[in-house]
Amino acid sequence: MIKTEHYHTDEIEVSIASKDWKEAKILDFEKDPFHSNIIKVRVFADLIVPPEETKGFLGVFIDNEPKPRAVIESDLTFSHIFKTEFETYNVPFGRHTLKIKLKSEQGYPIVNTFLEIHITRFYNLYEMVGLLLPIEILG
Repeated sequence: MIKTEHYHTDEIEVSIASKDWKEAKILDFEKDPFHSNIIKVRVFADLIVPPEETKGFLGVFIDNEPKPRAVIESDLTFSHIFKTEFETYNVPFGRHTLKIKLKSEQGYPIVNTFLEIHITRFYNLYEMVGLLLPIEILG
């Protein structure tokens, strides 16, 4: 059985001016087979692009991967929440860092003011037992 749950929210404004991926926000997480076997990450984020810029990008990276797992692309000059998601079956068990990086096509500053992370994971053993046994037996 799997469940999707809220993991993290960040409303700190970050502005990056670069044609290359630059780290804007980081978040540690742990993937383990017994407690939080994460199989999917869903990212909700805004991306504000100035009028002189053609496109801005928000990339979601794990650890030191050279390519993003998911990318949000926008040319909007106002805040709008986008959604992207990716599976984590090929992420090994252990501690990891989720990195949010920004870049723009021409190097003008782009802004992120909202980030929310949801995870989909397998129920852990304790949750499964709780679903199968009546509460009175556990008490």
